[in-house]
Amino acid sequence: MNPLSSHLVVTDANADSWPEFTPALLDCIDYLIKHPEENNRGDAALYGMSEKLPDKGLFDDFLICYLESVLDTI
Repeated sequence: MNPLSSHLVVTDANADSWPEFTPALLDCIDYLIKHPEENNRGDAALYGMSEKLPDKGLFDDFLICYLESVLDTI
């Protein structure tokens, strides 16, 4: 949010993917350096949205629901 940044979560569910993960991450970084316009597509709305909420407690509730739904699919 402030400053603009990226957020990455790595969990035990990803542990077996390390051999593919590191080169893929480096490819992504290289791509974004070469194509900076891709950094402004607006698809990181979760973090941007939290900045605009007048009641930050709503964001906490939303984040809990979001994480529960994502973790249930793993």
